[in-house]
Amino acid sequence: MVWFDGSQSADTGLITDRSKTFRSPKIFIQEDHPICVHSGFCRDTVSDIWSMRCNSTALEVLAQIIDKLNNCPFGAPAYALESGGEIIEPELAEEVVVIPGGPLWVTGGVRMERSDGRPLEIRNRVTLCRCGASAIKPLCDGTHKEIGFTDS
Repeated sequence: MVWFDGSQSADTGLITDRSKTFRSPKIFIQEDHPICVHSGFCRDTVSDIWSMRCNSTALEVLAQIIDKLNNCPFGAPAYALESGGEIIEPELAEEVVVIPGGPLWVTGGVRMERSDGRPLEIRNRVTLCRCGASAIKPLCDGTHKEIGFTDS
């Protein structure tokens, strides 16, 4: 039997109201931690954006941080290049992609709302729960990995 809880509790407020900003010399990383699915795009085998940001005055390090942030499919970490500056996001086409064994990946600033009609903040990258176990539905929180969700 497949279990699916369709209740929705995603925060419909602004990201800036619930995120934390990590200040650095050349980059300001805004983290919306509740929507992080912990797929590791912000780190590699050597380092992570959180420790690299202290060395962001080095152009090579800054470029590596930006590359990691731009490749995060969930948009949980975002960045600005000055304090209080506009959040920078990669240009992505409007599309919905099924991630095998995981969420739906929605890109391009697609308008979405919860089942109760409350709109979600428009984001350039977002993942939607397919397993029914996320605590922040309709958004994905990575619980599919913990419960062993599969497509079959």
